[in-house]
Amino acid sequence: FSASPIAFNVVLSGWPENIERVDSYFKHILTIKRLYKSCLLLLNGHKLNLKNPTGPIDIYWRGRHNGSLMLLLAYLITCNKYWKKIPIRLIRVATNENLLQAKEELSLLIKEARIEAKAIVLSADFPFDTILKSTSSNSSLIFIFRTP
Repeated sequence: FSASPIAFNVVLSGWPENIERVDSYFKHILTIKRLYKSCLLLLNGHKLNLKNPTGPIDIYWRGRHNGSLMLLLAYLITCNKYWKKIPIRLIRVATNENLLQAKEELSLLIKEARIEAKAIVLSADFPFDTILKSTSSNSSLIFIFRTP
């Protein structure tokens, strides 16, 4: 329910620092899902250096379902004076047979969005967590869309 003329469809939430609150936290996430809302989780937000970012903003692209929202959020973050010079990297993990097609799709998306970003396509030869650690370990912010 929303009292404003525009109903919200995204809930932004931080991760609980107290381990005893995790169970109730997941109940809230399930409620958000039942209300057909998207949920953005800020993990390790207390460690996020908002005034002195050093690495890129990485977006792991899995399709247009929520990928466009992630690209827009990344762009809006770079409108902040501290994040203005931080590059956005649009990353997709693809099979070797689809590498060229994936690169073309990302390049087209960037062109259509008119947002400055670098398209990176990585081979799915390794587990995702290995790819994530090796590619984004120095990133300032990482967007990942996970399906339930």
